[in-house]
Amino acid sequence: MTEAASVRRRVARIVALALAALPCGAIAQPATTMMPGSSLGENMRLGTQIERIVSAVPGVISVSQRAGRSRLDEDVQPVNFAEFDVTLDPELRDAAGAMAQMREALSVVPGVAVNVSQFITHRMQEILSGVRAQVVVKVFGADLATLEHLQADILAAVSDIDGIVDLQAEPLLMIPGYDIRVDRAAAALYGLAPGEIVRQVGQALNGVPVSKVVEGDRSFDLVVRSDAATRANIESIVTMPLRSASRATVPVSAVASIAPTEDRYQISHEDGQRRAVVQWNTTGDLGRVMAAAQEAIAAQVALPPGYRIAFDGDWVGQQRASANLMWSGSLSILLILLLLGLAFHTPAFAALVALNVPFALLGGALMLHLGGSSLNVASTVGLIALAGVAARNGILLLSRYETLERETDLAPREIAVKGAQERLLPIMMTALTTALAVIPLLIGDPVGKEYQRAVALVLFGGMMSSLILNLLLVPPLYLAVRHRLPARAPEPSPAIAPAE
Repeated sequence: MTEAASVRRRVARIVALALAALPCGAIAQPATTMMPGSSLGENMRLGTQIERIVSAVPGVISVSQRAGRSRLDEDVQPVNFAEFDVTLDPELRDAAGAMAQMREALSVVPGVAVNVSQFITHRMQEILSGVRAQVVVKVFGADLATLEHLQADILAAVSDIDGIVDLQAEPLLMIPGYDIRVDRAAAALYGLAPGEIVRQVGQALNGVPVSKVVEGDRSFDLVVRSDAATRANIESIVTMPLRSASRATVPVSAVASIAPTEDRYQISHEDGQRRAVVQWNTTGDLGRVMAAAQEAIAAQVALPPGYRIAFDGDWVGQQRASANLMWSGSLSILLILLLLGLAFHTPAFAALVALNVPFALLGGALMLHLGGSSLNVASTVGLIALAGVAARNGILLLSRYETLERETDLAPREIAVKGAQERLLPIMMTALTTALAVIPLLIGDPVGKEYQRAVALVLFGGMMSSLILNLLLVPPLYLAVRHRLPARAPEPSPAIAPAE
């Protein structure tokens, strides 16, 4: 992968994380997955039942179903998969509660794995991890039976953790089939290649399109295959005629043996390794749930040699994006300190301005905790923005102190009081206008504005703490620093030449 492609991939991940956290309006999208091999008709029948269940949830206006996705679609899905577009009442304040009721109501439907989220969230999760879930646990190894056993161990380990919902595993089911063993010597006598034998038997069992049926503006493949009784009876299959290159008719039993067998419905690979998946969504603090899940998996799941577990999804994406933001944020703070050192004649004053940054970050972190949120991509962006705004308040106060030292002969205590009085209004206006601007995001139901609310919590708490600590602590600290520095003489006034 080239460096440019790597950069594009990182940008796409950060954008996907941001979009995944954005509200999707009054639309919910439960997705259901039936057992592999379920027919389209059975999916539609069960979908009608699910539509009735979801429609009974208060606040739901309409429900529509899509079963499977076309092979020409960018997101191909089998016919045992269905999506339900649920339109919610725009006046509904508790959208999260409505989605929780859908999840609880659908939990009684047998044989169906349910994943309740929103459309844009599903799409962005597929970009991040390839799976529609907030948290994805991937198990890598060679033996499918061992992977299935590890899947069950992980499910048992995390099933009792509070905050985990929509817990499910990627199916590694065995499905019936036929094992065709070609007698190569006999096949050569009749001029039949092994691949040709398998192809003809497969066409007889699975069908082959021979024409199209047109009804109005719709067209359908006309498929010919053996009747159901023949396909279900192995004695009938071995007597099926095969057509050789010389137009001779040969029964299957003359060139091959067929035995019933079972094989995996699906074998997933990633980076050249076989993979099994356990996935879930979360309610509440994602970081807390992940810490509990990792601890439970480490304690209860024993990995054989050659097997490994990898976490993916929103949480891992947030960790990566947060790490990138922390590096860039640290660089921004270092640049702020460098500019402060160049701007102030006294390095100690630059250090006092820099103290506003931890003051503000302390308030932002405290408000984040009180608001029930956690450190994520959104709150990290807010902390970085807060550092610059908080430094500005310190610059306003300390630059005034320097000006008074140069232009007056006031004592340090008088300078501290006078400078604070003169800069009180500008500092308060800066802090209060920022805090008041984010109050609409803090009040009311947080559903639908989780991403913006995290930024608002950080900015509100940080500006308030910076305002209080800036006006209460910086003046005394200025006096303490000033007493340890040599006195600075006021700059002389420019001489005025006498008039001639």
